[in-house]
Amino acid sequence: MQRRTTALQIGGCLALALTGLASADPLEDGVAAYRQGDFAAAMRLLRPLADAGDAKAEFHLGRMYALGQGVGQDPRQAVAWYRKAAERGDAEAEFVLGVMSLDRSGASQDAGQAVAWLRKAADKGVFNAQFRLGMMYAKGASGLEPDPIAARMWLSLAAERAENAYVHALVTKERSKLSAGMTPAEIAEAQRRAIEWRAK
Repeated sequence: MQRRTTALQIGGCLALALTGLASADPLEDGVAAYRQGDFAAAMRLLRPLADAGDAKAEFHLGRMYALGQGVGQDPRQAVAWYRKAAERGDAEAEFVLGVMSLDRSGASQDAGQAVAWLRKAADKGVFNAQFRLGMMYAKGASGLEPDPIAARMWLSLAAERAENAYVHALVTKERSKLSAGMTPAEIAEAQRRAIEWRAK
């Protein structure tokens, strides 16, 4: 009986210790609250971290202001928080700022800024940024000159990061359409650049 009581006490202490450890990180707790839709708790936990310069907290505040989650929808505040996070190197924020530099039709409001932010995110391995850049270079969109070599390189890298078979098939289909109009030398150069990028 004594052994059983001691084991229960130790188990209870261990459970309390693990519970304390699980909720010891305000960023994780804030992100968890956000994912559960508890935006008031998310704001309470994330705002002090964002004010202190935490890039992930800044990104989530940007999203909350962009979507009006727990706060009034405010595109200027959203951009300000996204920019802070992106300037600290947050890849998701870099991608969002790149997309926000394009208007709804995909035409560029600021081509240089859009490409610069998308390129930063793509260089960090963000699938959406790699795919978007590949398509922009393929079509010569947003003020970019068509560049099939750069397009094929980015589409090849994006294909490696596709989250499921459907998305992978979509990316490889676009790459195949592009490759049909390329010379073997251009395809080889695109492959060389992709290998070089992976080695970085």
